Amino acid sequence: VVENAFALGGSGLIAKSDLPASISELTGSKTPKERQDEGAIPTLLQAERELLLEALKQANGNKTRAAEILGTSRPRLYKMMQRHGVKR
Repeated sequence: VVENAFALGGSGLIAKSDLPASISELTGSKTPKERQDEGAIPTLLQAERELLLEALKQANGNKTRAAEILGTSRPRLYKMMQRHGVKR
């Protein structure tokens, strides 16, 4: 499948659209929210990231306020941001 996708892709990169539907459906293209809506429970890591992003959004990027919303300290908030690749 990979060789075929590479040969037919032409660009040197394999895009999701180059894969058969039976495989591209397995790539996890759904968001954690979409999986949750289907009854799937997000992992703790996914849930933590969603909560972190939502808190930062509600706090308009204010780290002190986001930490308060999450009920944690600023140092722990920064560690969460680092773990999830969220820029300061």
